[in-house]
Amino acid sequence: LQTVWAQDTILLESVEISSQRTPALYSESARVVSIITRSQIQASPAKSLNQLLESTLNLDVRQRGADEVQADVNMRAGSFEQTLILLNGVKINDPQTGHHNLNIPVDLEDIERIEILEGPGARVYGPNAFSGAINIITRKSHGNFVKLRTSGGQYGYLNGGFSAAYGYNNYRSFLSLSRKLSSGYTTNTDFMVGNLFYQLENVQDFGTFNLQVGYKDKSFGAQSFYTPKFPNQYEQVKTTFGALSFKHKGKFNYHQNVYWRRNQDRFELFRNNPASWYAGHNYHLTDVYGTDANVSYTYKFLRSALGAELRSENILSNLLGKDLNDTLPVPGEPEGKFTKKDQRNSISLYAEEGIYTQKFTLSAGAMAIYYSDFKWHVYGGADAAYKILKGVKAYASVNQSLRLPSFTDLYYQGPTNLGNPDLKPEEAITYEGGFKYFSPAVNAHIGVYYRDAQNSIDWVKLPSDEKWQSLNLTELKTKGVEFSLQLKAKKLWQNLPLENINFNYSYNTADKYSGNYISNYALDFLKTKASLSVTHTIIPNLTATWQIIYQDRNGTYTSYDYYTQSYGDEVEYAPFTLFNAQLNYLYKKLSVSVSGDNLLNTQYSDLGNVLMPGRWIRAGFSYKFEW
Repeated sequence: LQTVWAQDTILLESVEISSQRTPALYSESARVVSIITRSQIQASPAKSLNQLLESTLNLDVRQRGADEVQADVNMRAGSFEQTLILLNGVKINDPQTGHHNLNIPVDLEDIERIEILEGPGARVYGPNAFSGAINIITRKSHGNFVKLRTSGGQYGYLNGGFSAAYGYNNYRSFLSLSRKLSSGYTTNTDFMVGNLFYQLENVQDFGTFNLQVGYKDKSFGAQSFYTPKFPNQYEQVKTTFGALSFKHKGKFNYHQNVYWRRNQDRFELFRNNPASWYAGHNYHLTDVYGTDANVSYTYKFLRSALGAELRSENILSNLLGKDLNDTLPVPGEPEGKFTKKDQRNSISLYAEEGIYTQKFTLSAGAMAIYYSDFKWHVYGGADAAYKILKGVKAYASVNQSLRLPSFTDLYYQGPTNLGNPDLKPEEAITYEGGFKYFSPAVNAHIGVYYRDAQNSIDWVKLPSDEKWQSLNLTELKTKGVEFSLQLKAKKLWQNLPLENINFNYSYNTADKYSGNYISNYALDFLKTKASLSVTHTIIPNLTATWQIIYQDRNGTYTSYDYYTQSYGDEVEYAPFTLFNAQLNYLYKKLSVSVSGDNLLNTQYSDLGNVLMPGRWIRAGFSYKFEW
């Protein structure tokens, strides 16, 4: 691990991050950008992207089930619709609902690093980077190899995977296949997840072409996911993704993406024994097409960028959208018929200018976007940092942001929910500032932020109401403080058995103006979060990682009695602590690991009446053949 951490140090200093339009290295950024490195991913007890993100700074990962079943990512007390997800710089948010944003056809094994932009990124990425953005970057294949991996554990858990890389002349290719399943930790919590991911890179003198395609198929028991009144729910989701990019680096940098993402969802309110009034399952299919281009120019201490994006978001459904003249068949579903559709198109134009000196950095920019449903919006911002001492920077920023309502926000009609086609986009302005410290051994920051949001979108109801309704809340003023520390102990003292210590703390609070409404999402946020992760060597080649996560959530949920089948009082979320651990043995090309989630067997819920797993032990191994 010592060698790996040395590589991580070089990576953090020199990696080009995507938190702004003008090219910038991690060490130059005037924003809070957290990077989860490859070695941290390997050491983590996490067995899914959801679990990995849960231990990161000011992220709130509200899981409804184990592993990759379903999770909503919130940042800085924002809602799950306000965080933008990218795969290798390509936006993959789903316009149907943010519940599908983490349907990513990539295993943890295939991820090189994750860049997390804390705070608004709308002027960089466009709408929906309202409170932050997460960019998942897959591994570059070096050498020719085949890698096999398998693992198993409690609750009938099985996981198998295969990956291979091959290079010839200017071409590099990478393929990954995996499948995992479980019989479930309680009633109706079984799942099956399959992933396929392929990447092809072609390097030429004038630039680099990159093709990436992926497919995810997952089905799962959705016990009480959307309402405890009908707990025996079930869902199957299929996600297809493809993107072609070209990048040229020089005095003029040029980068273009062409992408497509399809998400198909079948939701069953009754997995079996449906009620007599049940008309059938919900079927949704979204297609998102787009292309974006970015040109940047560097001259001495000045960096400039211009760019544009065209994007089309489309949905076919039997529940969401406007009525079709005739029905359409649902692919792969003999009983399904689409009766509704909707479409919205957009064009975005942006510009950014940056000044970079040894002591001072300043970047400012704006984006103008036209949406067919919401007309023109212009928003901008500026970031600045000043080097006070060696390794110490003060930073400050002010940025506007925008979030469009999803098709679910606009149209959903169900037994317990009522959409609102008259919703307006939500807007905000965020101020933040603090200090950052970076050295080969220590990476730390402390900061504060304040977000003033207008027309915030949330699903709310009055205490006497039966249904949740999507509404624009008038105002939501959110503020918080954050602290993070990453310590590479070997850089301080070579003989220490410690390898790495990560500590994160955040506190958020909000002044809400929602009258007597009960909030289902926007006003239920993590008030306090603290996480500590320690990796150390036991004997040569054997390491251990210990992880503690504490969460205290603001807000309430309506309790439900499954015996009397009736709702009760509003109940505050109880704080909880999770304790996870992993042992990892590495010998040449063989890796063996044993991990435990929630070792203290804590009973907890991230969302309402949805119970999360107790103690879960898993073990596995992988072997890599190289030539």
